[in-house]
Amino acid sequence: MMLIKKEKMMDDKFKEATARITCGGKFGTAFLIDSSHAITAYHVVKQCVKGNPINLVFPFLGESGDRSAQLLNTRDKFNTGIDLAILQLNEPLENIETFQ
Repeated sequence: MMLIKKEKMMDDKFKEATARITCGGKFGTAFLIDSSHAITAYHVVKQCVKGNPINLVFPFLGESGDRSAQLLNTRDKFNTGIDLAILQLNEPLENIETFQ
C-alpha cells in the first residue's frame, strides 16, 4: 500500500513539472528542469528559430502555469546533435519540484 502512495506522489510531482508546448503549428511535451528552464525535443521548436512564439501550458497549475519561452540553443544541417532543445521561460515557476 505504501508503494502505491509513493507512486502517486511521484506522478503528482511529475505532472506539475510537465508542460504542453506549441510552436509554429507543432506541439509536444516539455519538462521543467529548474524554475526558469525546460527541455523538449528540438524538432518541436525548430520553427521557433524563424521567430514563431513558444508557448508552454502547465495544465496542472491552471492559468498561473501559462508561460512563453525563448529557445536557447540552435542547430543547423551541419550541427545536428541530439534532438534536444533548452528553453528559458519568460517568468520563473516558483515552488514546483522539477525534473533533476
